[in-house]
Amino acid sequence: MTAPRWQHLLERPENIDATGIAIAIIADGGDAAYRKSLARWNSLRDRNDKDAQAGIALILADAFDDHRAIDEIAETWPEVFPEQFAWRTVIAEPGARTRRAFGEKSLAALREWGEHGTDADLPAEAAQAARMLHPDDAEEVYLPLRRLLLERAHEAIVRHNSAASAAAQVTEDESSEHEEATEQPAEPTATDDLTQLEAAMAASDLVDTAERAADNLLVAAARATPDSYDVQRVVLSYWGEAEPLDAVPTANPRPGDPPASWTATCEVLAGTRSPSVAEQFNQLAEGYDELHGRELEQYIDALERTNAPFADTKLLELAKSDSGAASLAVRALADRRRRLAKAQPPMTERFDVLVEALHEHGILTELPGVQARAALAKQRTADEEPLQAALAIADAYGRPTGNELALEWASFASWLETATLPGPAPVPAATPSPRQRPGGIRGLFRRNS
Repeated sequence: MTAPRWQHLLERPENIDATGIAIAIIADGGDAAYRKSLARWNSLRDRNDKDAQAGIALILADAFDDHRAIDEIAETWPEVFPEQFAWRTVIAEPGARTRRAFGEKSLAALREWGEHGTDADLPAEAAQAARMLHPDDAEEVYLPLRRLLLERAHEAIVRHNSAASAAAQVTEDESSEHEEATEQPAEPTATDDLTQLEAAMAASDLVDTAERAADNLLVAAARATPDSYDVQRVVLSYWGEAEPLDAVPTANPRPGDPPASWTATCEVLAGTRSPSVAEQFNQLAEGYDELHGRELEQYIDALERTNAPFADTKLLELAKSDSGAASLAVRALADRRRRLAKAQPPMTERFDVLVEALHEHGILTELPGVQARAALAKQRTADEEPLQAALAIADAYGRPTGNELALEWASFASWLETATLPGPAPVPAATPSPRQRPGGIRGLFRRNS
């Protein structure tokens, strides 16, 4: 009898995908898969194989809610947020257990730097991790450290410049003595020019590193505590809508990246529980002169995630517009309505028909469980060709897609030519807007408990 797919996946945990499909297949294995996962962790924990250790720790945490392995890694590995976990955040949001384990570690590293750190060890890695994981800092870490980053960087530059001035004065005195002895003025050397250039570049790099770390902390704060009065005030100050809480500038964004103040604006819009705050930040976003490209994508994503009642209307306006992001707004509107209605993925019915056919034609030897069905159905789109969807489903279960099952695939393709497949499920109707509470300044800037 062929071993279930989850057993094969556990043999190579370093290859676990970031979309969550493999973890869902393993989760459907139940107690047997959990026991095997524990055994794999115990066999791997003392080896020098971080990729495999990270993979099995994620399986235990996300499939079985067992956080012991991921907690052990967070405690014993030196990195704040190891790359074996961090790369996955580019594809999907980290799970709750990952966020907790490494989020707490990033906060601890930031606090430690705030108390004992110097300009020689700016917490760039911890700040980047905080941006990705955005643990709740209880409003005690992110904003205070933004000020401290720039203060320590500028203090270091002042110290360096003072030392350089003192050294230059000594050199000048020595040159004067030399001139008096030789009666010839001393010319600046290439070494002197290079030293000054290197000093200027080092100072520039230090400030840039500090500003980028401060940017990451601003975004982390907006994601972690969007209803914080101080966080809202800092973000609004970049728009000239509030008195600055601090004088921390944002770094010049890298090509293609939006400014941190824009990203933070979108995060407050997406995360706040206050309709009036969401409305205020939306008005700022709509009036942004650079609302295109990545900025527009972030704005649409924020509208999709927010629970503010106006978001449906705004996305509908964008979907009907001549904007290049109209199709993105259409998908975001549909995704938002489905999320609020707690509807299943739109292509679930087609997915079920394809799975049944793949099984009947001898391509699939096992049927997806509840979690794998949801994960695989979520990946399907209306634009995807049915054969491509079938190949992706078969691949997820490790089934051959080439010559080994050529007859079975030919039979399936023949069936597909005449099959009538379900289309996407209708988009749910707009959720009725709840009656909004009174706005005004008090409602706008209150602290939520």
